[in-house]
Amino acid sequence: MRRERKAVNEKKNSKPQFFSKYEYIRIISARAQQIAAGAPLLLSEEEIPPGLDDPIELAKLEFEKGRLPVIIERGIRIRDRKR
Repeated sequence: MRRERKAVNEKKNSKPQFFSKYEYIRIISARAQQIAAGAPLLLSEEEIPPGLDDPIELAKLEFEKGRLPVIIERGIRIRDRKR
């Protein structure tokens, strides 16, 4: 199953970037650790549902709202390189 989440991509003339399930989990887990350690949330108080205090769920909510400034750099696959 492929997670089709758009990344924040500031380069012009570039294709939309999609995250694999491994990238998605890595992003969510890293952000959840930051939230658990006391990092400020990137959401306003109105955007957080009442009673939601789980760092993982908060990280998912931030990701879904597009608030995480995430840039994933992928290497070029050998078969995709021009010879």
